[in-house]
Amino acid sequence: MASALWLYLTHFYYDPGAYSIGVRNGTSDTTLRDVSLRVEPRGEFVFGIEDPGQTKWFQNPRWPTPTRVFVTFTDPAGVARSVTTTGAPPTFRGSICVVVTKSNDYAAHLELQRRK
Repeated sequence: MASALWLYLTHFYYDPGAYSIGVRNGTSDTTLRDVSLRVEPRGEFVFGIEDPGQTKWFQNPRWPTPTRVFVTFTDPAGVARSVTTTGAPPTFRGSICVVVTKSNDYAAHLELQRRK
């Protein structure tokens, strides 16, 4: 019984998880609404409204490291948008920040920071 408790506490309760995932509004003047991420192989995160420059995080999700990321949001004109980017390597451990930008059209890219 004690070994099962030790395994639970060390592997599930205190394990920080492989990664944290966030999304940043990288636009200079556009508020994004209904921001959410759907990741492959499995997972979905809802962030809500993001002002320019704002970043929101989910800490230590228990899903596998995302290898593909789909970002959906509503722009100020009320148009639903979706952008896609590749994810992190499957063995990645650290912070994954999905940055939504806009020049002529919306795009997304990842900023990865490995744990030390």
